[in-house]
Order: sequence, then C-alpha cells, then structure tokens
Amino acid sequence: MSHGIACVLGVILWGLARLGYASADIIRALHGEPRLGRNPKAGPSHRPRRRG
Repeated sequence: MSHGIACVLGVILWGLARLGYASADIIRALHGEPRLGRNPKAGPSHRPRRRG
C-alpha cells in the first residue's frame, strides 16, 4: 500500500517539476532571454561524421 502511495506521489512531483521548468522557459522566452546553458550564437553541437 505505501509503495503505491510513494509511486503516485513521485509521479505527481515529477509532473510538477516538469511544469515548473516549462513555465520558466515560457517566461524566459517572453522576456527575450536565452535559455540557461545554451549559447544562441553557437553553431551545431554535433560533431561531423568521419568517413573512412
């Protein structure tokens, strides 16, 4: 019984955290600020494949 309650509580808290991050991104975008940890002037992040 307590295991089920813990799982439900964990899912609810995980959903709230995701919602908080999403709302923070939306507010940041409305203010025109770049996302944290991202450089908007940076080029592609992946390395090109090497042939051979």
